[in-house]
Amino acid sequence: MTPRRRRRRRGPMETPEYADMMERLVRRYGVRVGDGDPVDLTRMLEVKAVFDEAVRVAVRGQREADFKWSEIGAALGTSKQAALMRFRASSVTSDTRAG
Repeated sequence: MTPRRRRRRRGPMETPEYADMMERLVRRYGVRVGDGDPVDLTRMLEVKAVFDEAVRVAVRGQREADFKWSEIGAALGTSKQAALMRFRASSVTSDTRAG
C-alpha cells in the first residue's frame, strides 16, 4: 500500500487568509509563552521586533506603490501626519510629496 499524498492547496494564499493564519499562530504563541518560563518573554519581544520591522517593510512597499500617507494612516487607524512621523524615516523613497 502506498502512502497517501497530501493534497496541495491550489493557487497562492491570499493576504487576508495569510493574516488569519498569522493571527492564530501569534495567539497560540502567547498561550505557549504563558505556560513557559519568564525567559520565553525575552524571545517573544524579539519576535515582536521582527513583526514591527515587517510592518515598516509593508508601509515602505505601499509608499513605493504610490499609496498616499492619508490612505496608510487610515488603514493604521491613525492620521496621515502620525503615520508619516512614525514611518517616514524608514521609507526608502524620497518622500517629498505630502500625499
